[in-house]
Amino acid sequence: MAGEDIVISASVRRIIARHWIDNSFVSIMTHRGVVHISGTLRKINAIDANDEVGEDVLQSMEQEIRRIKGVKRIVFTVDGWVKDGGHFIKISTPKKERRISERLPDRFGREGEKKEGER
Repeated sequence: MAGEDIVISASVRRIIARHWIDNSFVSIMTHRGVVHISGTLRKINAIDANDEVGEDVLQSMEQEIRRIKGVKRIVFTVDGWVKDGGHFIKISTPKKERRISERLPDRFGREGEKKEGER
């Protein structure tokens, strides 16, 4: 079983990559044929914040994953989406990470630039 689960997880990662989704924000775990997908789905080639993964991509990915030999069930716990009755419903947009320059201290130990009124 464990060997088969590893093969299933690798196949799921390939499917996610084929849909241009960044695997570094997604966690995939398979146990006895049940695939658990969690995290944030972000397109690799996204141009702006409005260029997000849509319901059509999620449905397509789910269909491809179900065709993998040994998959019994798929559990999605993806940020911003919930699955209800076979349909994906967008519940919110995941917050984008702040720019690196805003998070890292400058050479004097101060954090990135603050806007007026911030501490």
